[in-house]
Amino acid sequence: MPRRKKSAAKKSFLKKEVDLRIVLLLTIGLSASLIVLVLLLAESGVPSLSEFNLGVFEKPPAVSVSYSPTSPVTNEPVTFTATAASNNQLAQITLYVNGKIAKTCGTGMKTGTCVYTTTFSKGDQHTYKATALDYKGKIGKYPRSGENTLTVPESKIVEGQVLYKLIISKSGGTGLVTSVPAGVNCGPFCTVNFYSGAFVSLRAVPDGDFVFGHWEGGCSGTESTCLVTMNTNKVITAVFVPIP
Repeated sequence: MPRRKKSAAKKSFLKKEVDLRIVLLLTIGLSASLIVLVLLLAESGVPSLSEFNLGVFEKPPAVSVSYSPTSPVTNEPVTFTATAASNNQLAQITLYVNGKIAKTCGTGMKTGTCVYTTTFSKGDQHTYKATALDYKGKIGKYPRSGENTLTVPESKIVEGQVLYKLIISKSGGTGLVTSVPAGVNCGPFCTVNFYSGAFVSLRAVPDGDFVFGHWEGGCSGTESTCLVTMNTNKVITAVFVPIP
């Protein structure tokens, strides 16, 4: 009888040893497979688990828009400023006015601004919004949905306002100079009267053999548009340059 007990105990020990070896082999096999899988993912350029989790939980860029002046009227210059901030580098900021892209600004920083100036010739409600895109594809929006509304009333003529002269001339070549509000649309030389405080947007359009060069007098710069505030008589020259 004692021999049977010893034999049974030995068999039980051998079975446990075999089970342990099987578990050990399975564990080694799974570990090796996991290592191979990790190496394959790393070689293929798939992001690590930590990077994946960061990408999932990162917030999109924060965006806001302000404008100045806060109570504009028709034909008065209005400046929109979109500001964005992100945990990642920003790829671009885009401003929309009345449903269309007004300006897109590139950036490579974690913060940035995009500035756009315009005038509204019609008294009405106008819409604006902005988006910001970072280099990880996250998009921030202002407002989060829809668009914000800016009400621009018609500018009013106050009794007793003074009329000022806006004198426009052209040199160097031929082209057209027009204005908003309407009034300036003349040949080589013209004079138009505007009430004091009026905001006038001038635009120079060269003829086919010329390009716009620059403004002189009451306007400056090489942009084809110029914003003028009528607080005195003004003389402005649009200079056109022959195409080489």
